Amino acid sequence: MTVRVLIVDDHEPVRRGIRSLLARRQDWTVCGEAADGLEATEMARQLRPDVVLMDMSMPRMDGAEATRIIRREVPQAEVIIVTQNDPALVRQHAAEIGARGYVSKATLARDLLPAILNIIGGLEQTDTPATLQPQHPVGDWLCGGGDLGHLT
Repeated sequence: MTVRVLIVDDHEPVRRGIRSLLARRQDWTVCGEAADGLEATEMARQLRPDVVLMDMSMPRMDGAEATRIIRREVPQAEVIIVTQNDPALVRQHAAEIGARGYVSKATLARDLLPAILNIIGGLEQTDTPATLQPQHPVGDWLCGGGDLGHLT
């Protein structure tokens, strides 16, 4: 089964990075990319993706409103929030708007593929399940890496 993914983020380098991560799976395909929530809702209606990777902070329509619309109009599409916002707030917000979970942009390379596998039900024996919970205590803002993160 081919999993069709719609990537939604207003920054092209982020979309390109996500595309690169998804390319590791031959059975997954990027069916479209949107730069804001308005484009995302229109593309979801047309393309009927299995998974939508949704940024929250975007122009014209934010990810929260776009997620609500997609969940109502394309209910088979599973939405995963991809954000750099505070994990404690995102977890609660994701549940409120009908998203199945979230992945932090700081841990995208590690957590994105397992999160998708967990949500689509295709978790394989060799894959580790994504908890869709923060991997580090809330407030441990240095966990994402970078120069300061490596010092902790």
